[in-house]
Amino acid sequence: MIIRAVIVDDEIPARDELEYLLVKEDRNIKIIGRGQTGEEAVQLCNTLKPDVLFLDIHMYGMSGLECAKKILKQGFSPIIIFATAYDEYAVEAFEINAIDYILKPFSEERIRVTINKIHHLLNNKDVQNEDIFNAITAIQEDKGIGDKIGIWANERFILVDKSDIVYVEAQRKHTLIYTISNQYECTIAFGELEKKLADRYFFKVHRSYIVNLNHIKEVGIWFNNNLSVVMKGYEKNKIPVARNQIKSFKQIIGM
Repeated sequence: MIIRAVIVDDEIPARDELEYLLVKEDRNIKIIGRGQTGEEAVQLCNTLKPDVLFLDIHMYGMSGLECAKKILKQGFSPIIIFATAYDEYAVEAFEINAIDYILKPFSEERIRVTINKIHHLLNNKDVQNEDIFNAITAIQEDKGIGDKIGIWANERFILVDKSDIVYVEAQRKHTLIYTISNQYECTIAFGELEKKLADRYFFKVHRSYIVNLNHIKEVGIWFNNNLSVVMKGYEKNKIPVARNQIKSFKQIIGM
Protein backbone atom coordinates (compact mmCIF):
# COMPACT_ATOMS: atom_id res chain seq x y z
CA MET A 1 0.00 0.00 0.00
CA ILE A 2 1.35 3.42 -0.99
CA ILE A 3 1.44 5.90 1.89
CA ARG A 4 1.06 9.48 0.68
CA ALA A 5 2.94 11.90 2.92
CA VAL A 6 3.47 15.65 3.23
CA ILE A 7 6.46 17.17 5.07
CA VAL A 8 6.31 20.71 6.41
CA ASP A 9 9.40 22.18 8.08
CA ASP A 10 10.91 25.67 7.80
CA GLU A 11 14.41 24.20 7.70
CA ILE A 12 15.20 22.72 4.27
CA PRO A 13 18.01 20.40 5.53
CA ALA A 14 15.65 18.88 8.12
CA ARG A 15 12.99 18.41 5.47
CA ASP A 16 15.44 16.72 3.11
CA GLU A 17 16.86 14.48 5.84
CA LEU A 18 13.42 13.31 6.95
CA GLU A 19 12.38 12.55 3.38
CA TYR A 20 15.58 10.56 2.81
CA LEU A 21 15.11 8.46 5.97
CA LEU A 22 11.42 7.80 5.33
CA VAL A 23 11.92 6.61 1.76
CA LYS A 24 15.00 4.61 2.72
CA GLU A 25 13.09 2.79 5.47
CA ASP A 26 9.87 2.18 3.54
CA ARG A 27 9.70 2.44 -0.25
CA ASN A 28 5.91 2.50 -0.05
CA ILE A 29 6.08 6.02 1.37
CA LYS A 30 5.67 8.63 -1.32
CA ILE A 31 6.34 12.28 -0.50
CA ILE A 32 3.65 14.16 -2.42
CA GLY A 33 4.12 17.62 -0.94
CA ARG A 34 6.62 19.82 0.88
CA GLY A 35 6.21 23.13 2.66
CA GLN A 36 7.86 25.43 5.17
CA THR A 37 5.00 27.28 6.92
CA GLY A 38 1.84 26.39 8.79
CA GLU A 39 -0.21 28.14 6.13
CA GLU A 40 1.37 25.94 3.45
CA ALA A 41 0.60 22.84 5.53
CA VAL A 42 -3.09 23.75 5.66
CA GLN A 43 -3.16 24.37 1.91
CA LEU A 44 -1.31 21.14 1.09
CA CYS A 45 -3.66 19.09 3.24
CA ASN A 46 -6.72 20.69 1.65
CA THR A 47 -5.52 20.06 -1.89
CA LEU A 48 -3.55 16.80 -1.65
CA LYS A 49 -5.38 14.95 1.17
CA PRO A 50 -2.27 13.07 2.37
CA ASP A 51 -2.38 9.96 4.55
CA VAL A 52 0.31 11.37 6.82
CA LEU A 53 1.45 14.87 7.72
CA PHE A 54 4.95 15.37 9.18
CA LEU A 55 4.78 18.75 10.85
CA ASP A 56 7.51 20.80 12.51
CA ILE A 57 6.33 22.39 15.76
CA HIS A 58 8.54 25.50 15.68
CA MET A 59 7.81 27.53 12.57
CA TYR A 60 7.67 31.27 11.97
CA GLY A 61 4.12 32.58 12.19
CA MET A 62 1.66 29.74 12.75
CA SER A 63 3.21 27.03 14.95
CA GLY A 64 2.83 23.36 14.11
CA LEU A 65 0.39 22.90 17.00
CA GLU A 66 -1.82 25.78 15.85
CA CYS A 67 -1.62 24.49 12.28
CA ALA A 68 -2.70 20.98 13.28
CA LYS A 69 -5.73 22.34 15.16
CA LYS A 70 -6.74 24.39 12.13
CA ILE A 71 -6.50 21.35 9.86
CA LEU A 72 -8.56 19.24 12.26
CA LYS A 73 -11.23 21.93 12.53
CA GLN A 74 -11.72 21.67 8.79
CA GLY A 75 -12.66 18.03 9.18
CA PHE A 76 -9.78 16.38 7.35
CA SER A 77 -7.75 14.03 9.50
CA PRO A 78 -4.36 12.83 8.25
CA ILE A 79 -2.11 11.01 10.67
CA ILE A 80 -0.10 13.74 12.35
CA ILE A 81 3.56 13.24 13.20
CA PHE A 82 5.15 16.20 14.93
CA ALA A 83 8.86 16.92 14.57
CA THR A 84 10.68 18.91 17.20
CA ALA A 85 14.20 19.50 18.45
CA TYR A 86 12.90 20.03 21.98
CA ASP A 87 11.67 17.20 24.17
CA GLU A 88 9.59 19.46 26.43
CA TYR A 89 6.85 18.67 23.94
CA ALA A 90 7.24 14.92 24.47
CA VAL A 91 4.46 14.78 27.03
CA GLU A 92 1.87 12.10 27.63
CA ALA A 93 -0.64 13.79 25.35
CA PHE A 94 1.52 12.80 22.36
CA GLU A 95 1.12 9.15 23.24
CA ILE A 96 -2.53 8.83 22.29
CA ASN A 97 -2.97 6.62 19.23
CA ALA A 98 -3.59 9.50 16.86
CA ILE A 99 -0.39 11.45 17.42
CA ASP A 100 3.30 10.67 17.36
CA TYR A 101 6.44 12.79 17.53
CA ILE A 102 10.03 12.47 16.39
CA LEU A 103 12.96 14.35 17.87
CA LYS A 104 15.62 16.12 15.86
CA PRO A 105 18.20 15.10 14.86
CA PHE A 106 16.28 12.20 13.36
CA SER A 107 17.49 8.65 13.92
CA GLU A 108 16.81 5.64 11.69
CA GLU A 109 15.62 3.64 14.68
CA ARG A 110 13.04 6.24 15.70
CA ILE A 111 11.85 6.67 12.10
CA ARG A 112 11.34 2.91 11.96
CA VAL A 113 9.15 3.03 15.07
CA THR A 114 7.14 5.90 13.60
CA ILE A 115 6.58 4.09 10.30
CA ASN A 116 5.32 1.01 12.16
CA LYS A 117 2.89 3.22 14.05
CA ILE A 118 1.71 4.80 10.80
CA HIS A 119 0.89 1.37 9.36
CA HIS A 120 -1.00 0.48 12.54
CA LEU A 121 -3.01 3.70 12.46
CA LEU A 122 -3.88 3.37 8.80
CA ASN A 123 -5.33 -0.05 9.55
CA ASN A 124 -7.19 1.15 12.65
CA LYS A 125 -8.82 4.48 11.88
CA ASP A 126 -10.95 4.63 14.98
CA VAL A 127 -9.76 7.82 16.68
CA GLN A 128 -11.97 10.91 16.42
CA ASN A 129 -10.65 14.33 15.46
CA GLU A 130 -11.91 15.66 18.78
CA ASP A 131 -9.50 13.37 20.63
CA ILE A 132 -6.56 14.66 18.61
CA PHE A 133 -7.69 18.28 19.02
CA ASN A 134 -7.96 17.89 22.79
CA ALA A 135 -4.53 16.28 22.98
CA ILE A 136 -2.93 19.17 21.10
CA THR A 137 -4.68 21.66 23.39
CA ALA A 138 -3.33 19.76 26.40
CA ILE A 139 0.19 19.99 24.99
CA GLN A 140 -0.12 23.73 24.46
CA GLU A 141 -1.43 24.28 27.98
CA ASP A 142 1.24 22.04 29.51
CA LYS A 143 4.14 24.24 28.38
CA GLY A 144 3.60 27.01 30.92
CA ILE A 145 4.54 26.56 34.58
CA GLY A 146 2.58 28.96 36.77
CA ASP A 147 3.76 32.52 36.17
CA LYS A 148 6.77 31.33 34.20
CA ILE A 149 7.20 30.78 30.48
CA GLY A 150 9.44 28.04 29.13
CA ILE A 151 11.49 29.00 26.07
CA TRP A 152 14.34 27.52 24.09
CA ALA A 153 17.12 30.03 23.48
CA ASN A 154 20.77 29.46 22.59
CA GLU A 155 20.25 25.69 22.83
CA ARG A 156 19.03 25.96 26.43
CA PHE A 157 15.57 25.58 27.93
CA ILE A 158 14.94 28.58 30.15
CA LEU A 159 12.08 29.40 32.52
CA VAL A 160 11.40 33.12 32.47
CA ASP A 161 9.23 34.91 35.03
CA LYS A 162 6.47 36.81 33.24
CA SER A 163 6.98 39.76 35.56
CA ASP A 164 10.63 40.01 34.40
CA ILE A 165 9.66 40.38 30.75
CA VAL A 166 10.01 44.03 29.69
CA TYR A 167 8.84 43.65 26.09
CA VAL A 168 8.69 41.19 23.21
CA GLU A 169 9.60 41.82 19.58
CA ALA A 170 8.66 39.73 16.53
CA GLN A 171 11.29 39.22 13.87
CA ARG A 172 11.13 37.26 10.65
CA LYS A 173 12.14 33.84 11.97
CA HIS A 174 12.58 34.44 15.67
CA THR A 175 11.03 36.20 18.62
CA LEU A 176 13.15 38.46 20.84
CA ILE A 177 12.32 38.57 24.54
CA TYR A 178 13.77 41.46 26.51
CA THR A 179 13.85 40.89 30.27
CA ILE A 180 15.14 42.93 33.19
CA SER A 181 18.56 41.29 32.98
CA ASN A 182 18.82 39.46 29.64
CA GLN A 183 17.77 39.31 26.01
CA TYR A 184 16.71 36.00 24.46
CA GLU A 185 16.33 35.04 20.81
CA CYS A 186 13.89 32.14 20.83
CA THR A 187 11.98 29.97 18.38
CA ILE A 188 8.53 30.26 19.94
CA ALA A 189 6.12 31.95 17.53
CA PHE A 190 5.13 35.52 18.35
CA GLY A 191 1.43 34.64 18.17
CA GLU A 192 1.89 31.74 20.54
CA LEU A 193 3.79 33.92 22.99
CA GLU A 194 1.06 36.55 22.76
CA LYS A 195 -1.45 33.99 24.04
CA LYS A 196 0.81 33.12 26.96
CA LEU A 197 1.04 36.80 27.88
CA ALA A 198 -2.70 37.39 27.65
CA ASP A 199 -3.19 39.10 30.99
CA ARG A 200 -3.74 42.67 32.15
CA TYR A 201 -0.05 43.53 32.52
CA PHE A 202 0.83 43.01 28.86
CA PHE A 203 -0.40 45.03 25.90
CA LYS A 204 0.20 44.53 22.19
CA VAL A 205 1.05 48.05 21.08
CA HIS A 206 2.00 47.04 17.55
CA ARG A 207 1.77 43.91 15.40
CA SER A 208 5.44 43.27 16.22
CA TYR A 209 5.61 44.41 19.85
CA ILE A 210 4.10 43.42 23.19
CA VAL A 211 5.03 45.53 26.22
CA ASN A 212 4.79 44.92 29.95
CA LEU A 213 2.84 47.94 31.23
CA ASN A 214 4.71 47.77 34.55
CA HIS A 215 8.02 48.46 32.79
CA ILE A 216 7.03 51.51 30.76
CA LYS A 217 9.32 54.44 31.52
CA GLU A 218 7.76 57.08 29.31
CA VAL A 219 5.50 57.64 26.34
CA GLY A 220 6.63 59.99 23.57
CA ILE A 221 4.33 61.94 21.27
CA TRP A 222 5.30 62.26 17.62
CA PHE A 223 3.73 64.35 14.87
CA ASN A 224 0.09 63.61 13.98
CA ASN A 225 -0.40 62.35 17.55
CA ASN A 226 1.52 59.13 16.93
CA LEU A 227 3.01 57.56 20.05
CA SER A 228 6.19 55.71 20.96
CA VAL A 229 7.04 53.85 24.15
CA VAL A 230 10.34 53.76 26.04
CA MET A 231 10.87 50.79 28.36
CA LYS A 232 12.94 50.71 31.56
CA GLY A 233 16.42 49.37 30.91
CA TYR A 234 16.04 49.78 27.13
CA GLU A 235 15.87 53.55 26.86
CA LYS A 236 17.62 53.63 23.48
CA ASN A 237 14.84 51.61 21.84
CA LYS A 238 11.68 53.48 20.85
CA ILE A 239 8.72 51.15 20.38
CA PRO A 240 5.99 52.40 18.04
CA VAL A 241 2.32 52.30 18.98
CA ALA A 242 0.15 51.35 16.00
CA ARG A 243 -2.48 53.95 15.12
CA ASN A 244 -5.32 51.47 15.67
CA GLN A 245 -4.00 50.77 19.18
CA ILE A 246 -3.49 54.35 20.35
CA LYS A 247 -6.98 54.86 21.81
CA SER A 248 -6.95 51.60 23.77
CA PHE A 249 -3.38 52.19 24.91
CA LYS A 250 -4.16 55.67 26.21
CA GLN A 251 -7.16 54.34 28.11
CA ILE A 252 -5.29 51.46 29.72
CA ILE A 253 -2.44 53.68 30.99
CA GLY A 254 -4.71 56.60 31.92
CA MET A 255 -3.17 59.01 29.44
